[in-house]
Formats: sequence, structure tokens, C-alpha cells
Amino acid sequence: MERIEKQLDQLIAGNKLLENASQENRILSEEHYQDHIVEPMVRSLFPVIDLINDAKNRNMDSGKDENTGANGLTEAIFIQLQQFLSAYQIEPIQHQPGAKFDPRQMRPLKTVSTQDKRLADRVARSLQAGFRCGRERLLRPESIALYKYCQPKSINQTKERT
Repeated sequence: MERIEKQLDQLIAGNKLLENASQENRILSEEHYQDHIVEPMVRSLFPVIDLINDAKNRNMDSGKDENTGANGLTEAIFIQLQQFLSAYQIEPIQHQPGAKFDPRQMRPLKTVSTQDKRLADRVARSLQAGFRCGRERLLRPESIALYKYCQPKSINQTKERT
């Protein structure tokens, strides 16, 4: 009887080891799929999204209506791409001017001088959208122009130089 109980305990322990190994394999397979299939596919779309954002910004700068002709097509393609990315839990990162600088998800490429202390180390402009997978994994940081405070020249300093 003792021998049967011992064999049963060994069988249960072996079964638990197999279940754990199976779970590990599933997790590793999901990571492999994410790292080697989904992420490279998504990264290949970043330049397309950049082109669409550039076209949208040019249209906004020129004052064209966003929903007419090519502008409407550009917007429709952009919406489809966003839906595709969201299916893989990929979120764009794009901050509005004045947002606080976050070095964990932003990369400053330009600086813009300001005499307003409140704007120091704040986003002047988003230059290129960033992307993250879920909340924790950064795929590409957002490229930004960052405000830097420059002290205004006083009237006395200007007079001393002349």
C-alpha cells in the first residue's frame, strides 16, 4: 500500500512538472511570436505612419479641410492603421505642446528658446510619434522639440554693449 502511495505521489509530482513545463513553453511561444513576428511587422509600419502624419501636418499648416479628397483618404488610412495596431496592443505616443517632458518616452531632437519660465522643459512640438506595446514596453520614443528657458537680456546689458 505504501508503495502505491509513493508511486501516486511521484506521478502527481511528475504531472505538475509537465504542466509547469507546458505553461513555460506557451509563455515562451507567445514571447517569441511577439518579439519575432508582431514587433518587426509593426515596426515596418512606423515610416508609413510618419508619412501620413507629415501629410496631415502639411494640410493643417496650409489650412486645407481635413475631410476633402486626398486629405480624407489620408485620414481614413491613418484610422485603419491605428485600428490594426490596437489589435496588437500597440499605442501611439504623441503629446501636445506644453506637455511635461518625460525622458522615459520622449527624445528631444531640437530645442526652442523661450523667455517664459513656465514653458521650460516642456514639449514645444511633437516631431515624430512614438509607440509602445501595452503600458510597459517602449518600441520607439516620441521625438520632440523641447522648450529651453533663456533669460531675457535686460536693458542695462544692452546699453553696456553699445
